[in-house]
Amino acid sequence: MVPKFRAWDKGLESMMPVESIDFEYGMINVNAAWRWFEEIEHMKSTGLKDNNGVEIFEGDIIFYTYFEKNANNRLVIFVNGQFMTELIRHGYYKPLINVSDDAEKIGNI
Repeated sequence: MVPKFRAWDKGLESMMPVESIDFEYGMINVNAAWRWFEEIEHMKSTGLKDNNGVEIFEGDIIFYTYFEKNANNRLVIFVNGQFMTELIRHGYYKPLINVSDDAEKIGNI
């Protein structure tokens, strides 16, 4: 499976799909234009979907519907080789795979 990325263009303040990445020169091709790594915040797909079938990316904020409280909003991050969710209010970590079926994507950082 080829990794899927998206990118936040800091200058244009817009989310865009990544077409290619050049690690030698430190550039990312988004929307048929090359940007330096410093100009872009890139996010990798987790390969998982929320309970509505929406793809979850690193940097997304999910609402863990199992508890149905605003205090359970979680940020999707990549830590020690796996995608985790960090409870925004307390910093408690939980593997994304354990919550994705009961989660709804509500935004991103």
